[in-house]
Formats: sequence, C-alpha cells, structure tokens
Amino acid sequence: MPPIRYVNRKRMERARLLLRTTDRSIKEIAASVGYPDTNHFAKAFRRETSSSPSAYRTGGGGAREG
Repeated sequence: MPPIRYVNRKRMERARLLLRTTDRSIKEIAASVGYPDTNHFAKAFRRETSSSPSAYRTGGGGAREG
C-alpha cells in the first residue's frame, strides 16, 4: 500500500470513530483529521466508505468500512 493511501485510511478511521462517538460537527471532525475543506473531506469520506459523513453518523454507513 502506498504511504499516502495508508495515511488517508488512518484519517478516515479516526473520522469514523469521531462521527460515531462524539457530537462534534462534521466541519470540526474534518479539520481534526486534516481536511480544512469540508467538501473535500466529504468526497474523500464517501470514496472510502460509500457513505456521506452525515449518513454514516446516523447509522447508514456504507459497506466498505475499514
């Protein structure tokens, strides 16, 4: 696995944890995992999980959880 892929996967693992266990806003979570642009975070999150961050938070998470 290329190093950038590993880093991105770890960022998304952390984001999934924060979405499930905190009430922090998606904007705050995005920034805390290294995405100052919420739209970029949402696209990356959807690519990794097949779900939007808000849908994941409410229990509609995708099939590709890591």
